[in-house]
Amino acid sequence: MKTYDLIVVGGGFSGVCAAIAAARGGASVLLCEASNALGGAPATCLVNPFMPYTTTVDGELKFLSRGIFEEIANALVGEDTVKRKKQATCFDEEQLKLILNRMTAEAGVELLFHTTLFSVERKENKIESLTFATVAGPLTLSAKYYVDATGDGTLSKLAGCPFTLGREKDHLCQPMTLCFRLAGVDKAVALPSGKKICCSTDCKCR
Repeated sequence: MKTYDLIVVGGGFSGVCAAIAAARGGASVLLCEASNALGGAPATCLVNPFMPYTTTVDGELKFLSRGIFEEIANALVGEDTVKRKKQATCFDEEQLKLILNRMTAEAGVELLFHTTLFSVERKENKIESLTFATVAGPLTLSAKYYVDATGDGTLSKLAGCPFTLGREKDHLCQPMTLCFRLAGVDKAVALPSGKKICCSTDCKCR
């Protein structure tokens, strides 16, 4: 059984950034994702655009999210965010998938898609290994450290960590936003004034 310095479970933005940062620091990293692409909800669930990540101080635009996210935003728009007067908002999710694949590959991160965690082997307070369901059957992997980036705390729960589901009084959770797209719309009829229905003033939605 191959052992890594770090195994990251979940290939959304948090998981990708954790994996890239660790690999750039010299760690051997495996990133496991249950779907067929990196990017999480923005890549597979039509969660678009990016929410605002800038503010204005004394009339000057300040970026609140930088680091690896800034690298991703730069790659999506093809220019430096420092020089851009507005934040990047809408994006092409297929382009996003390719960018994240390239960034993880360049950092030396190993990827496993269609890999779903279902069991954690724990000895006292230390995780010994993780077992995933794959098309080839169960796959057991081990690392010195683990990152739970599943979005719903799957790794933490299976490892026996305490958790709270939703709000305390009834355990209800905030519902997800329903995102959808329309095709074949007659814009002249739907929008006779010629105005666009869009997510922001600088959006470049298709």
